[in-house]
Amino acid sequence: MTCLNYLAFISIAFRTLVKPLLTLLFLIAAFVSYFTSYYGTYFDTSMLDNVLQTDTNEAQELLTPGLLIHLMLFLFANHHDLAR
Repeated sequence: MTCLNYLAFISIAFRTLVKPLLTLLFLIAAFVSYFTSYYGTYFDTSMLDNVLQTDTNEAQELLTPGLLIHLMLFLFANHHDLAR
């Protein structure tokens, strides 16, 4: 199965597509990391469904200065590692 995923991904892996996709994956990982460490949540498929059904009022309540700091530190650390 991993081989099939790899073959499917490599067939569409162009530089103009991969960089935005990896950036999006880093952002998602940063959000998951924050909510897992701060709220002790576990992300599975039902949690992903809940995230996608969240309205703007609920989302605004979760946007805190701590989240923004975590995102900046997470992205800076990953960018710094990739620049080496």
